Amino acid sequence: MSSTSVNEVFEEAREQFLASLSDAEQSIFSQCPSAERLIVEIKNLDHVKRNWTWGRRVIGHVTASTDALKPFFQVVDTFVSSNQYAAMVWGALRVVFQLASNYTNFFEKLSKNLGRIIEVLPQYEQIAELCSGRPPNRLRSSLCKVYVDLLRFCQSVARVFTKKDGKTKRSPLVATGLFWKPFDIRFEDLLDDFRFHSDLVKHELLLAELQSAREARKSNIAHEIQAVKERMRAADQRQAAMDGSSITEETRRTLEQKHKEDMSFKFDRIHKWLSPPEFAQELERACDSREPGTAEWLFDENAFTDWVSSRLIQNSGLDKTTFGKRALWIQGNPGCGKTILAGATVEELRDSATYSTLKSPVYYHFFRSGFPALQNTLSAFRSFLAQLFHARKDDPEVIDKFAFAMNETSEGQLTASRYDLLELLLICTQCFGEAYFILDAIDECDDNKTLIQDLLNIAQKSEAKVIVFSRPNVAALFRAVPEKQQINVGRNTCEDIRIYLAKKFEEFVEEGLLPSGANAEELVEHLLVGADGMFIWARLMIHYLNSPALTRKQRLNTIMNVHLPEGIEVMYERISELICQGNQAERDLAQRIVMWLLYSSRPMTTDELQEAVLTRSAEETDNQEDDFPDFNRTVILTCAGLVERQTIYISDYGSDFSSYQFIHLSVREYFLSQASSTSPNTKELPTGRIALAVSLQDSLFEMTRTCLLYLSYRMPAQPLCGSTNSDVSLSQLRRMFPLSAYAACHWIEYLYECSIPYSSSNILQKEKLKDLMLVLSRFFTLKLVLMAWIEAIYISRHNPQNRLLEEWSKWVVGNKIELALDDGLVTRTSRDAAELSHYLNNLREQWGSQLTRSPKSIWEEITAFSPSHLLPQTGSTKVDTLIKDPLKQSTISSNYFSNISEEPPKQSTISSKCLSKISEVSSDGHLVAVLSIWPSKSYEETSQYSMRPVMSMLRRVCTDWVARYEIWSIERDPVCSADLCIPIDTDEVYLQIRRSLWQEEPSFTSGSWKVQFPLAISNDARLVSILRTVYFFTPAGGNEAKLEAVRLPLKWNKGLEAYWPEHESVCNPPQSKGTEQSSKPGFRTSLKGLLHPNKTSQLLGRSRSQRRLEPQSTIYSHGRSRSHSDVHLQGHDGMNDSPVQGWNIYLFWFSFSPDRRYLFFIDLAPKTQSNVAIFILSTSGKFKVSLLRYSKISLRNDTTLDMPNLKTTFHPSEPLVAFMFAERDAQVVLWAFNHGDRAPTSIHVGSSFDPLEDVHFSSNGQYVVISQRNSTTPEIIPIDPALLSPVVKLIDNPASAPAPSATVSLKSSGTLATTPSLGPPVVLRGEQGYSLVQDDGSSAGLSIEHSDNEISVRSWQQSSEGDNSHEEVVQITKVPNWAGSSASSAAISMPSASNDAVRIVLNKTAHEWSDMTDTEDTHLPALVRRDPRALVHTSGKQIEGQYPRRQQQLED
Repeated sequence: MSSTSVNEVFEEAREQFLASLSDAEQSIFSQCPSAERLIVEIKNLDHVKRNWTWGRRVIGHVTASTDALKPFFQVVDTFVSSNQYAAMVWGALRVVFQLASNYTNFFEKLSKNLGRIIEVLPQYEQIAELCSGRPPNRLRSSLCKVYVDLLRFCQSVARVFTKKDGKTKRSPLVATGLFWKPFDIRFEDLLDDFRFHSDLVKHELLLAELQSAREARKSNIAHEIQAVKERMRAADQRQAAMDGSSITEETRRTLEQKHKEDMSFKFDRIHKWLSPPEFAQELERACDSREPGTAEWLFDENAFTDWVSSRLIQNSGLDKTTFGKRALWIQGNPGCGKTILAGATVEELRDSATYSTLKSPVYYHFFRSGFPALQNTLSAFRSFLAQLFHARKDDPEVIDKFAFAMNETSEGQLTASRYDLLELLLICTQCFGEAYFILDAIDECDDNKTLIQDLLNIAQKSEAKVIVFSRPNVAALFRAVPEKQQINVGRNTCEDIRIYLAKKFEEFVEEGLLPSGANAEELVEHLLVGADGMFIWARLMIHYLNSPALTRKQRLNTIMNVHLPEGIEVMYERISELICQGNQAERDLAQRIVMWLLYSSRPMTTDELQEAVLTRSAEETDNQEDDFPDFNRTVILTCAGLVERQTIYISDYGSDFSSYQFIHLSVREYFLSQASSTSPNTKELPTGRIALAVSLQDSLFEMTRTCLLYLSYRMPAQPLCGSTNSDVSLSQLRRMFPLSAYAACHWIEYLYECSIPYSSSNILQKEKLKDLMLVLSRFFTLKLVLMAWIEAIYISRHNPQNRLLEEWSKWVVGNKIELALDDGLVTRTSRDAAELSHYLNNLREQWGSQLTRSPKSIWEEITAFSPSHLLPQTGSTKVDTLIKDPLKQSTISSNYFSNISEEPPKQSTISSKCLSKISEVSSDGHLVAVLSIWPSKSYEETSQYSMRPVMSMLRRVCTDWVARYEIWSIERDPVCSADLCIPIDTDEVYLQIRRSLWQEEPSFTSGSWKVQFPLAISNDARLVSILRTVYFFTPAGGNEAKLEAVRLPLKWNKGLEAYWPEHESVCNPPQSKGTEQSSKPGFRTSLKGLLHPNKTSQLLGRSRSQRRLEPQSTIYSHGRSRSHSDVHLQGHDGMNDSPVQGWNIYLFWFSFSPDRRYLFFIDLAPKTQSNVAIFILSTSGKFKVSLLRYSKISLRNDTTLDMPNLKTTFHPSEPLVAFMFAERDAQVVLWAFNHGDRAPTSIHVGSSFDPLEDVHFSSNGQYVVISQRNSTTPEIIPIDPALLSPVVKLIDNPASAPAPSATVSLKSSGTLATTPSLGPPVVLRGEQGYSLVQDDGSSAGLSIEHSDNEISVRSWQQSSEGDNSHEEVVQITKVPNWAGSSASSAAISMPSASNDAVRIVLNKTAHEWSDMTDTEDTHLPALVRRDPRALVHTSGKQIEGQYPRRQQQLED
């Protein structure tokens, strides 16, 4: 691409962006000379200045983004001699920030969107050297496309805030495909483009490095260069495909279908993000209740017609505290028919075109008390926006606005927040003109004051008109709505009531319910007087008169006795008295129905209510044939019309269900008033009549008891599906056991509320509590029922209310005397409740995600990992934690320091928990070695002060550090065979802390200390490395052992001297007296090298200040010494209070080879090459370490605070090592370290789209196998044959050769089996796979899949052509989310026979950063033994063809 063509692309992008701006946008657009000027102008925006606390945070985001963009424009300027292109982007960003400045939440979303672009933007500062000459065409093209994409982003954002004015829609800046896409999809496409450009830059850099290496070394690396070029050609093909310049008709149809699917998915996402309530059925209910010809009086009111026909202007300067003519308030007393009027208003405004030439949209919401989804402020805005989006879902501008709002949700919230809803509604109403908003029963909104203020803000900034219906008790409406905009219903509904009554009396006459000769018109007039404008009174009277218990004469007398307005309570009293005249069974049924309708936690389905009213005792509950033949008719007749059937959305079930409700809110209020008037020891009212509604306290006792009885006697004592083969869905559970989900989720809530308040003087309550205690105590003894209950909780997607159960248990214990119940019953029940509460909390923390995904898991291995005496334990799994007591005075004893003249460290000088811990399984699977670091108590306390560290502070906290080394035998039941304590050199600790210490918030008052503490263990557990010291344990005959140590100075070049200075001793110790430590109580005579249980090695005597193991340096050292002041990060040593400052952290790692011959070293420092080295370990005779080879390689150049995950693997027989930093845009490096002319060479580069996860050598040693996260089969790269013929022959060491092992196969039944062979290892390690590549190119392999929730073994096979592959997965075990489990790996010992247990060791790996504030790990490492018959064959699938399954062993 020539300079001319590049300029043309930039010019075209610039001109198209300008052409895409509206007139209003062009009026505020101008080029911005610099990023600094952009920041200044954003700071000067009114909204930012008014809210500087918020503005400062946003300015920080924007500044970070502009700083990251600067290198891009610097590179552009090197070959486009003009800074106008940068000024264009700065100006475009200024425009969009100005447009968004009136919307606080959206403004912050915009800054976050820009930040996400910067995260994936190529690091163009890395190509400065490439651009010094003529940059490659691909880079020039990449620069052009990034520039166009930045302007395209600005244009997309501008469209979100632009008002639709009816003008011709301007063409988009750049065609982004064949079909229009919503903002968030376009934005993700932009991010993908930027990632693509980032990979392009990385490949160009790698290619340049390889070409430079070829010129420098004159070596043959053409195949490596060719591989990079192939990847770049593939990138070119991808870019060509993205351009879509030439596609077939078939491809076009495929893309069109995919576009439709994507848009459908987008609509679903927006609906879920809005999460609206089921608002439509409330309107339908109101409209169904309306009689033809009613509600017309409202539409004839002058205030209504004026409100409809008024023309409003946005921001017209009216009083900011009132709606003015923008709102209308229809107020009336309970039961006057306001809801029917609201429904009629919606219909009138939608259907009539009388008042406006342009039909304005109508949005509505009906509040309902007692229904959480319908009674809060946000539910109204969710309803409005859902209706708006549905009406305009084909409008790209609307979709863009919703997609932008949804694209950056705060804190990872999945649904829209209040600010999201308000600003989105305001933007839409501003852009789309006049709209009507109708709200009914605003008095039933739980925060109507906030709602009115939000509506007022929207109405004053847009052309929105609001009409609200409510009782006249909403104080905020009196202030916000002028008096002339208020309409009182009063007796205006009398004519509507007359129409209703006339129709009903016609039906009475036809059915013969009145005496012959009765004057229907006269009777209607009587009832009109009694109703006094109350629709609900007329409706209830008609239902009362319909009662079959009344004769014709009684009906007539009832009507004729109405001479004055009665009031609604008189009607309720009349109906209640009618119910109480029935028999005892009818009264009891009515009481239970009223109780559940009054106090249930949510509306109950018809089936749930029927089960609840039938569950009265253990005997009745167990009788499944006891039900009502027609439950609906029974409820309606029993409650005499006070209850009606409805269809309502039950959020717990995610669907509409038949349910029951009181016919009006005033009925609920009547029964609540009745319940509060009931005598505490009887069920009678002050009048002596039996009350239908009992008190809340008595109801809670009864509801808790009902739930527990149902769970105890109706739930099966087994998996709810009948077996553990599959999970039960919530709908299946509801059909099988209708009340189970409700009872499982709410009994603890009711139990807790029983105690608030409780009165022991209430005889009935005392008896009820005793009965409830007996039922609860019985429930706790039903272990299998408890399992089924837990399964039901998670099927219901409900969080166990363990905290409430714990509070109830404490209340019982604290009030034991006052309760005056059986002491044994109280003690046993409260203890079990506390235990269950603790167990439920552990389940949620450790197994919550798995139980949510598969509730039947509670019947599997969960109880082995998390046992409780309340639940039965599985017999197929056994779990043992390999954890000893914390290192304290009882363990730091003379066994460790018997020859030291001073006392060993006091308990007060050692930390209460370890800083870092790792474990390793031996090659034969018989041992587990555990190495942990225990800092001083002063470090533990100081590091958690969250203070910024200073030099004098560091010196005080580096003494008294120890390492603990344990060896566990796991051939049978695990036994700790050795427990050894090793002091750590104070100067080494001081040096490591100084160069790796950092804080998350580097201020004086915040941020805990974090450090890296490198540790490693060899496969035979006889070698460990702590920092840069290597320790070797040797059996010495009898019961003695020898401990030898060597410190590696690591200074083979001058660059390393700054990081590894000579010690300036903290405590001025004397010279070392030797490096070998002999101990009498230490080792067995066993050749396995196991330490004797509870015995430790002993150190040579010295003073406490000298308690260090001084190893000798046996490797090559180079150059002058450097003081601590030369180490990166630190201030001057002479200043005791100088802070530890900067971010130039230095990191390093060690890895042992499996045969114990080599030690691999690699370091990482910012903006410099990494040092790598191989040391030879000599363990025959005196322990020695010598440097074999060292080199440098460029791995990464960004900051090192994001700790990389190092993966290292040694060749099984040749001097080759492969390594990489996994899970990042990493490269796999191969190093033939025994070839003097061979530097480490990159053989594969990962990408953001498919990060690397693992690297290992194939079993025949001829290939490097690389696993990628998103690929089913790995990348297999052949090794240069020249590297397989070492220049220097390795020393033969038969003792270190791998022992014959076993071959692993996956059987069709999903079990594992092994047969003796020289095949895969007995121990399959999670950090490294096993692969076999045949001569014909076909391949197969095994690997451990270790996720947060489970451990599986995956076997894969791939044909020689690579076009067919097959994989199978066997789930070995589920694993809990233990504290520290994020830093763990698995090792699996395969069974040699089908009846042997599979042994899984959950190893502890080092945290990325060691931190004393982390939750203490009390579980890892752990040994898990599972019956092979319990393993789950989770998948077996064919991929890209019909590759035949092979059941034989992998090598076949």
